[in-house]
Amino acid sequence: MRGLLHILSGFLVLCISLFSVGNALSAQSAPAEGKPEKDIVPIDAPSSSLGDVQELIDQILKQDPGNKEALQLKKSLENKQGPAEKEFKKNLWEGTTDQIDGPYIEIPEKESVIRETLSLDPRNKEALEQLKQVSEKKFSLANFLASLEGDRWGGGFRIGLYDPALTALNQGVFKGPFGGGAGVFKNPKSAGDGNEPVKFAFDNDVPEMDLATEAGIEFKWDRNRRSSYLIGLGSWEGNAKSPSKEVAIPIQNRVTRADMFRRAQFSFTQFYVGWKYNLFRWPDRLRFYTRLTANEYFDIDYREDHIYNFKEFDIDGFKRIMILRAQTTGAFAFSAGLGGEYFWKDWLSLGIEAERVFSFSSFNLRNVQRNSDFSDSEQASFAKLPYAFDASGNMLFRKKDGTTERVDLRFDSWKLLFNITFYY
Repeated sequence: MRGLLHILSGFLVLCISLFSVGNALSAQSAPAEGKPEKDIVPIDAPSSSLGDVQELIDQILKQDPGNKEALQLKKSLENKQGPAEKEFKKNLWEGTTDQIDGPYIEIPEKESVIRETLSLDPRNKEALEQLKQVSEKKFSLANFLASLEGDRWGGGFRIGLYDPALTALNQGVFKGPFGGGAGVFKNPKSAGDGNEPVKFAFDNDVPEMDLATEAGIEFKWDRNRRSSYLIGLGSWEGNAKSPSKEVAIPIQNRVTRADMFRRAQFSFTQFYVGWKYNLFRWPDRLRFYTRLTANEYFDIDYREDHIYNFKEFDIDGFKRIMILRAQTTGAFAFSAGLGGEYFWKDWLSLGIEAERVFSFSSFNLRNVQRNSDFSDSEQASFAKLPYAFDASGNMLFRKKDGTTERVDLRFDSWKLLFNITFYY
């Protein structure tokens, strides 16, 4: 079998040489007016000799799959592929092969043969007709590759779970103490005996604000089969509520029992732009991708209600409420994530994503407003509350020891989102 490689190589060289000599003789024998005496060279002639050699190698490997010489020669022939053929085969692997119509890989070779013929006879009707056919195939191929590349828009909805790292709220404001004092009658039955000061203090911690729903819309532009550009808008709202706790508060000159609970709400709206890159893509159905976005958070609002239901008054359901409001805007972060997308239809996909959010810096709640329907005549003074604010209007939280710190918040955390996208 050692001589097999030499025989096949010689056959290959002979075929190529005969083809070259034939072309030269045809060019020399053409009449003066430029019209060749014979028909034009068959379009698939450049690949016919290689095809014969490949067919012979395949027959040998069918009988002897481990033949080293045949395997080596087959590999050398495969390496003779042009860059256009390799790129097209790559496109076929990543695209949809059943849309192919015709042997597009041979188009560059066919076109070169036709143009060589036309250089000798510019009016050759057969060559002109075949050049037209090749041009049509090139146009069809260009359209097909454009469909593989993408260049389309999509829009849809996103919904999922997100647990931002609101540490200053969860570990600060929610665990702050209450305290104050007021004057009460020394003798509840006689106001003339005067008042005596009474202090009060209690705690009623709020559970940490946990996972909550994030929802929004997203538009994307599939620039090519790998990359997409994103723009979206979303919102998130978290809620937490403490258990009801019985406390004693001096009000209207006497110590009165009340059931008290706290209710907190934090929300924001975000706008983002970003980029998505398909890591793996299976034809028509499934994609795995990574995404990176830059996020701006605005309309950031915090509200906390303190509700007191007093028990020892003649009127049932005697209630007092204290409300805190704070807000800010202009917080920034970026997020990176991985996801998968399944195409139910060509125009409809379902997806799931996991993202990690990284804040650029901390932000503080500002514009603190406090409202209460405790009247001055009720003489209930809350000197200590879980929150406070400084001269600049920044919100603070109070520790158990009475000191205060700024409510600096960040959005760092994981989120899990589901999306549905409509393409057009």
